[in-house]
Amino acid sequence: MTALRSKTLARALWSLMEDDKQSSNDVARQFFRFVEINHISHMVPGVVRHLERMSATKRAESTLDIRTAHPISKGLIDAIRARMNVPEDALIDVEEDTALVGGFVGKYGKTIYDASMQKQLLLLRNKLLN
Repeated sequence: MTALRSKTLARALWSLMEDDKQSSNDVARQFFRFVEINHISHMVPGVVRHLERMSATKRAESTLDIRTAHPISKGLIDAIRARMNVPEDALIDVEEDTALVGGFVGKYGKTIYDASMQKQLLLLRNKLLN
């Protein structure tokens, strides 16, 4: 029961924090006053855990992850970002992946752009066999 309530509190707090009508400090001050008035300080660690998960999820959804076989230039990163319609202010995480022979795999939100050598060879194979 406490986990469900702390999750509900975390969602409400998150919603208030995303609302541009109040500053984050005002929302936090109101939240802790609410906690104090309702004698639910024992729930704060659970609320914090839920907020951390929500923050990690949001960060993952708003980060362009690029896995590449070899180091790539900023120009190529910008071209990938533009090709995938990723906003310019999005976070970008580039990781070298030795499992890739060549090319790259980009992921942003639910969109995956697979330009790896393995994928390209698979597409060529399917065209040749059909």
